[in-house]
Amino acid sequence: MPRAVCTKCNVALKPETNGVAVAETFQGDTKIYKIWHADLWACPGCGMKVILGFADKPEAEHSSENLPEALLYLRKKFAKGEAYFWYERVHALGEKPTEVLEGGE
Repeated sequence: MPRAVCTKCNVALKPETNGVAVAETFQGDTKIYKIWHADLWACPGCGMKVILGFADKPEAEHSSENLPEALLYLRKKFAKGEAYFWYERVHALGEKPTEVLEGGE
């Protein structure tokens, strides 16, 4: 089990949600590269959150045959607030690849 400590509060982070989806992006963050399962952890003091405990292998990759099904799963996780993006560069808040938001591929 991973260990993480909040540098502001100096307390251990606690698991908040197991089984969140993480969409790793590429091509200037316009496409989904891989879809991962991981866990969301939070600081009980200040509420800072971090994603830890990634699966050994991704659920799907951009070249996988199961990508359409994995994108549908990802959209459902986003609708429940249980999915996050992993960008290759810093983004404006709320900016997301169109293949998740619009159902494109």
